[in-house]
Amino acid sequence: DEEKFIKGRWSPQEDQALQHGVSRLMVRCPWGLIVKSIDGRSGIQAQARWSEALDPQVRRGKWSLREDRLLFEGVEKHARCWIRIADGIPGRTQRQCRTRW
Repeated sequence: DEEKFIKGRWSPQEDQALQHGVSRLMVRCPWGLIVKSIDGRSGIQAQARWSEALDPQVRRGKWSLREDRLLFEGVEKHARCWIRIADGIPGRTQRQCRTRW
């Protein structure tokens, strides 16, 4: 049987459950296990929500000149392989790099 997942905004309760699950289980994060406490969300949704909105290690807001330079250098070196580019810019995600570019 096919699971139905919620689309759209996450509620504060879902964010709290996700943060709790990650803090409890984060080693090699088993996203499918973490979402067992969040009805209607998939592991892929949880991983995206964590990395794009809740992870305290992710920098948000305005990019510095240094980050812009690293982005430019990353694109020169890795073309548009965003995972490799993001690895060279501490605190920035693949999506942030792709969007900034």
